[in-house]
Amino acid sequence: MEQRLEDALSECWETATLKEPVAVLGFAEVRLQLSCDRPCAQVAARLCDIFPNGESSLITRGKFTPRRMSSHPTTNDYDIMMPVDQFVVCF
Repeated sequence: MEQRLEDALSECWETATLKEPVAVLGFAEVRLQLSCDRPCAQVAARLCDIFPNGESSLITRGKFTPRRMSSHPTTNDYDIMMPVDQFVVCF
């Protein structure tokens, strides 16, 4: 699935052109250290293959909605994340 339009609207990190093919086996995982100044947020990550002609092909993607476990029982045992909390997520 072509990703150039989505790439244009996203923060992207790229490696230099690889000299050898790379095989990705198993589940890809992203690890992020985040902070937030809003009570709600969503983080999305995509792993894409970029071809020499610039075409971007989706390999996998994931989404994460940061929430913190509640210190007191609620109906869903989660509280909305408090602003400026710092946390590490893997998804």
